[in-house]
Amino acid sequence: MAYSTVYGLDIIRFLAERPAPVAMKDIVEATGIARATAYRAVEELTRAGYIKASGNPKKFAPTLRVAQLGLAMLSNNHTREVALSNILGLAAASGQMAFVSFLEDNETVFTDAAEVIGERVIIHSRGSRLPTLTTASGRAILSHCDAAHVDAVIAMGIPQATPLTKTTREEILAELACSREQGFGLSDNEAVVGTVSIAAAVWGDRGEPSAAVGLSIYNQTGPEVAQRYGDMVRGWARKASTELGHRPLTRLA
Repeated sequence: MAYSTVYGLDIIRFLAERPAPVAMKDIVEATGIARATAYRAVEELTRAGYIKASGNPKKFAPTLRVAQLGLAMLSNNHTREVALSNILGLAAASGQMAFVSFLEDNETVFTDAAEVIGERVIIHSRGSRLPTLTTASGRAILSHCDAAHVDAVIAMGIPQATPLTKTTREEILAELACSREQGFGLSDNEAVVGTVSIAAAVWGDRGEPSAAVGLSIYNQTGPEVAQRYGDMVRGWARKASTELGHRPLTRLA
């Protein structure tokens, strides 16, 4: 390809996050890629079958080939499959929105969610990302990582996602210490306004946290969420960890 692969990925990601096809000028404005380069990238991605064009003037959208890539990766992620089966139980037991998440550099990636609607538990595919240190999942997992790893994530920056986001190193380390002691992370209106999240780490057979399961809750305070759902979230995370072959240790008790 004549352009940087990163440009193509940026364009695909932008299109995948749009609810409807977009014009070329929107792609250029959103990605910051030079117009000529963006045109070449879109043309090649269209020929390769990853983007489709429609209308006059043309608008662009990703094809199902893009979805296939993500689905293939997720379907081969054993940790995600085990965690997903457990958030069904967590959603049913709590009556709240339950989720599976992973850490990737300085972001928390939410792959799946489950909620109770009527008498059914519905699964939703996600793919959303939030800054790691503002999320309950990020705190739950990082609380068990070594200091060098934590410092590296902090060094990547902590964006002020909401007016309540803790952004200093001292505040973050205090949150991680609390998460380690309680066995779950808590984010009280720090990642998303109006939302309190609670999550516990899921451990793999290699003895390290590989994911997190938790709840997103509205119209409750952080202390209420911790008291009502702390044991429940820890329990389902422990169950998922056991199913993954992790031998329970004191830190999971």
